[in-house]
Amino acid sequence: MLFFIATAAAQVTGHYHPEDIQMQSEMFAEASERLSGVFDQRSRDLRRFAIALNEYQEALDLLGDRASEVERTRLLELRRAYSKQESEVQFVADGVIEDFDTAMVAAMQRAIEPFGDAQRCKARLQKGPQLPGMPVKDEPNPECKGQNLNEAIAKAMDEDTTLAKVVDEVLERPWPAIAMPDEPQPVLGEGATEWILVRDLMTTAAKPSLSDITRRDDERRQVIDAALEEEGELDIDALRTEVRRIEQQTANARTALATPVIEMAEARLAKKVKEATIGWCANPRSFGGCAGTDATKARVSLLMEDRKFKKSLP
Repeated sequence: MLFFIATAAAQVTGHYHPEDIQMQSEMFAEASERLSGVFDQRSRDLRRFAIALNEYQEALDLLGDRASEVERTRLLELRRAYSKQESEVQFVADGVIEDFDTAMVAAMQRAIEPFGDAQRCKARLQKGPQLPGMPVKDEPNPECKGQNLNEAIAKAMDEDTTLAKVVDEVLERPWPAIAMPDEPQPVLGEGATEWILVRDLMTTAAKPSLSDITRRDDERRQVIDAALEEEGELDIDALRTEVRRIEQQTANARTALATPVIEMAEARLAKKVKEATIGWCANPRSFGGCAGTDATKARVSLLMEDRKFKKSLP
């Protein structure tokens, strides 16, 4: 939250700089901490949501034709819900930062007035290269004239009751909560009494191959990212067509990888587990998983101890 102000170019009584004032202002430090706490929490919640969406997509791809169209539609709806909540958080954040910045600029102007014509000048400059793990070396800026006013201006701003009132109002604004869905989905498998998260099985049984598919997907999407950064008119329809093509390639690769693993898992579990009928779950646990008993950990461990199953893995 940098705040900036133009400076007069008459006789210089001293020098100041917004960044130097920030370093010495208790109000700025406290306000920044409060704002960061709220925004960081919303960012973490959004990241959890985004990760779960990607896991859901991956699971549905792995299941291929076994996946329910109802769940595919649900995933699209959840993506729209995520985008809406992300936009709402960003809207509030932009408003808070803009109003905070405006209040700081006004308070700085009031604090500078008693000092006459002050020069905007950073008091110290970095000296030499910044080396990893080493403290930054700096030295006085020879361009700064007169008295260093940063501490006095910061103190005046900290004692500015008008600023304090505005900052409190801005930081106390309500932020939208991130609503993660918590809706168990039907198990995929007729008569299933237990379920396995298909993505957990595949990340345990074929993680390198699954990671390779994701890596190739990322590489293909770099072409899209590069096109969006280029200057000139974009062919949006062509880009959308390419995105759909990449998505289908990735889905097909995941299905081809998972199909024989799932089939072998079903065959081995049918022989080893007589007390239950096992089905598959695509819905991430953070979205509610599936209805019934989650047997993922026990059944995946059982499969990974089975020699025939392990021998069949890619």
